[in-house]
Amino acid sequence: MPIHHSVPSYAGAVMPPRLRPRWRQGPSVLLGLLATAAIPAAFTGPPGLRLAIIGPLVLAGPGGAAALWLAHGARRQPTDNPPPAGFYLAVTIATSLAAATLIATAMVYGQQWHPAAGVCILAGLTLTLLTGPHLKRAHPTTRRS
Repeated sequence: MPIHHSVPSYAGAVMPPRLRPRWRQGPSVLLGLLATAAIPAAFTGPPGLRLAIIGPLVLAGPGGAAALWLAHGARRQPTDNPPPAGFYLAVTIATSLAAATLIATAMVYGQQWHPAAGVCILAGLTLTLLTGPHLKRAHPTTRRS
């Protein structure tokens, strides 16, 4: 019989992993929806709505996905001194702004300036990084001689 790691519920009872609350997936779902909504907003829509969608994507899109990936790895390998929450916020903002700057710089130097394409690249990068922790890792097989 397989051993299930349990998670305590709010009432103190123990829940198996398949019944864990879905609220832990909230940041991933929010970033995924933001990135998905930014693609059509990059091409059309009222300016206020475009700013409300694309602004947070530029500020926290790829970096938020990268921070979630780092946090997922930290949960899998617990240490005595986990990084503080401010670390993940700093990673989120710095990585997102760095990615937006690199994409914009590449478009300028390549003389292919198209802001909507840059937003689509940021959204695609965010969605790609969001899938990272969910990919199954291939375990190397060892061959015996």
